[in-house]
Amino acid sequence: MLRWLTWLLLLLIVFAVTSVLLLRLATVQTWLAHRLSAYLADRGLACMTVGEVEVTLFDGVRLNEVMLCDMRGDTLIAARSLKLVRWRVDLERHRVHVHELELDGARWYLAQALGDSTSNFTQWIASFGGSDTAAGGSPWVIQWDRFKIHDFAFTHHDANEPVLPFGVDFDHIEVRDAVVEGHDLLVIEDSISAVLEEVRFRERSGLVCEHFSGDAIVSPHGILVDGLRLRTPGSDVRADVRLLSTSWDDHSDFLQKVRLKVELDSSKVRFSDIAFFASELEGMDLEVMAKGEFRGPIAELKGRKVSLWYGDRTRFEGAVELSGLPELANTFIVLDVEQLRTDLADLRTLPTAPFTEGGRLELPEELAALGTMSFRGNFTGFFTSFTAYGSASTAIGALSTDMSYERDTVSRIFAFHGALASEGFDLGPLIGDATLGTMACDLKVNARGRNFAGMQADLEGMVPLLTLNGQAVSGITVNGRLQRDLFNGHLECDDPYLQLTFDGLADLRGRWPKVDFTAAVRHADLFGLRVLPKQHLGEVSFSIDARGELAPDSLKGTLSVKDLTYCDD
Repeated sequence: MLRWLTWLLLLLIVFAVTSVLLLRLATVQTWLAHRLSAYLADRGLACMTVGEVEVTLFDGVRLNEVMLCDMRGDTLIAARSLKLVRWRVDLERHRVHVHELELDGARWYLAQALGDSTSNFTQWIASFGGSDTAAGGSPWVIQWDRFKIHDFAFTHHDANEPVLPFGVDFDHIEVRDAVVEGHDLLVIEDSISAVLEEVRFRERSGLVCEHFSGDAIVSPHGILVDGLRLRTPGSDVRADVRLLSTSWDDHSDFLQKVRLKVELDSSKVRFSDIAFFASELEGMDLEVMAKGEFRGPIAELKGRKVSLWYGDRTRFEGAVELSGLPELANTFIVLDVEQLRTDLADLRTLPTAPFTEGGRLELPEELAALGTMSFRGNFTGFFTSFTAYGSASTAIGALSTDMSYERDTVSRIFAFHGALASEGFDLGPLIGDATLGTMACDLKVNARGRNFAGMQADLEGMVPLLTLNGQAVSGITVNGRLQRDLFNGHLECDDPYLQLTFDGLADLRGRWPKVDFTAAVRHADLFGLRVLPKQHLGEVSFSIDARGELAPDSLKGTLSVKDLTYCDD
């Protein structure tokens, strides 16, 4: 028994060595390739050819110069080299299991001919399944434990759909220079799941993926990626992503029909990358840092626990709802602001539609005086028409607002109205008038103009503090219209330096001031108010009734002064 077992072992060793030596001969490999091609043809798999077969005892099977044709005889898949380690095909149960796959120089030509309702690959799969598939048999299941795909190219063209001029066209895709590595890949009909370790590619639209990894599931009902890491030349994203859809056709209307569920970790996002999937953003080169939870389609996007960083000094924290993206000018915005900080320099870098023209947001130059602006509260509306409720702080003071703002993009005239309160705001730098300083107020405001220096404002309320020529004046109530060098309305002041009542018009805008008012100055300290420079000039009181035009040496109209009292020292 021992002798027979020894001879049997020796025979097996000789057979194995002889087989390995024979399989390394070119003639044997060519014969195997021809036999394999004939076997596949006998199985009705359309044309499939293998140029060379390499079989090793421990290293699996390598097929060189592989080509698979579709049902029309055109190339469906071609590859320079296909290596399979420990693979098994079960035709009865429609299962393929491969322990390890290495694919090099592969080309996959997916196409849908004019008038066809399915692709050439779907037709080939149906043929591969035979009559059992037509009768409703079990779907094919393909499982790869590990896979390495290098120098891969993929094209998909649907002759029934036009080619889009910009962006990723899901009906006309051309991927090249692709690298795909990972494990645990499972294909069941049109659903794919895998753990992706490294994905790189370029697409004909200009989209470049430098790195992609994550646990992915792809099907007509959505694209799900846990632990996603995506890096492009402009973006670096970390997130758990759900792109939910009802069919592949939804991706052709990505903005409206694909619903997002994204938990975004701190990531850099460049809108030029998003534009490849939303052509309305073409030309928008905007980079933001983002974190938060986002839900809904792009056109109706909602964000919670959102943090955004933009430019040098712009930061947002809070919740956001956006309706109308990607057309920023027509996007309705609802913000619950925990913190919003920005300045004029950052705001002026925001692009405006159409983005291909390179336009930027236009804002009045006087806003530069505000320096770094911060806001906490609520913001509702559009970029050119909104309501803001909350508190704001600037370089020249703090404000509490309940204001509505509108700006006509044609006439460039802006208008705002609502309530405005401040414990200290330096109005002079904003309107370009050095005689005015810090102001405290509690006002109702209705204002309009092309800039702050020339705006017209209707005011009603209290001004507890107003600084004139560096001197603080208190106890002011106002109800009237205010412009630069013009006031028309009712004004009262009760301050130790100034006690007066004014009712009427004082228009100082022209060469000759126009007046139509009555005023009672019960007490005015001209030195204290810094109207006159010498200290010995003291107090004055009078009542005045003026109608007409005033000049330094003339009067056109009437001027009545009564009860005039002047006290010097």
